[in-house]
Order: sequence, then structure tokens, then C-alpha cells
Amino acid sequence: MLALSHYVGQTNRELSRFLLSIQHGDFSQTFPTTGAGASFDELRLAFSQVMDAFRFRLHEQEYTLVSFQNIHSELEEQELEAWQRLIRVLTHEIMNSITPITSLAATADGLLRQEPFSEEELADAQEAVGTIRRRSAGLLHFVEEYQRLTRLPAPHFQILSVREVGTRIEQLMPP
Repeated sequence: MLALSHYVGQTNRELSRFLLSIQHGDFSQTFPTTGAGASFDELRLAFSQVMDAFRFRLHEQEYTLVSFQNIHSELEEQELEAWQRLIRVLTHEIMNSITPITSLAATADGLLRQEPFSEEELADAQEAVGTIRRRSAGLLHFVEEYQRLTRLPAPHFQILSVREVGTRIEQLMPP
């Protein structure tokens, strides 16, 4: 356990050194993981691909473009807006079903409290209860579909080539 802790600490220090060098414009650094195992070989390869993907030549001079930006606040803002829109839609849909159910229940209750009630009043009350049943079933179906929709499938993680992703983005967003 001590060896693993030492190994992870050393790897974290190497990773920090590598990222700090990039932050300060030193793109000659590498992420050494020789003999560290397959997962670290993949990490080293991924960092190498990142560096290669951002190197370009302009007027016979080689440049490396690197930008690290924290987009957490923008993502939170977008998520909040999405939740607000979803809540508005859900509220609208639920109210469209609940309002007639409440009204019909009150009507049926009033008809059934009158004694004696006529055949016509009994038929009206039965129709109101039938409509309540159909509206309730529709609302239940809506909620079940929403639950099904919100159950996200498990993510499928995979290693991607940064160069390939950059090429795809370039194809989608030509100058």
C-alpha cells in the first residue's frame, strides 16, 4: 500500500510539473511514464497527441497553441437555464391534466351529494368519473415517460485521438 501511495504521489508530481511547464510556455517537456504500466503509457500517448494536435507552422515557424480555460460557470448557467425550461414545460403539462381533473371531481362530488339524484345526474357523474380516470391515466403515462426519459444510460468511456477529434470539429465548423 505504501508503494502504491508513493507511486501515485510521484505520478501526480510529474503530471503537475508537465502541466505547469505548458502553462509557462515550455512545450518541450514530456510526461515521463517509462515502466509505469499500460495505463500510464496511454496517458503519455494522450499528452503527446494533445501536444502534436496543437502544433502548427506559420511562415516557416512552428507554433504550439494551448488554451486551458475553466468553463464551469458557463456550464452551470446553461444547466440552470435548461432546468428552468424543463420545469416550465412540466408545470404546464401537469396543470393541463390536473385542472380538469379537479373541476370534474368537484362536479361529480356535487352531483352525487344530491339525494335523490336523477338518472341524468347519475349519467353526468359517471361521465365525469370516466373523464377523471382517462385524464389521470394520461397524467400517469406522462410521468412514467418522463421517468423513463430521465434514466440515462451508463456512459461508454473510450480513448479518442485528439487529432481525430480536432479533424471532426474542423469538418463540422469550416472557416
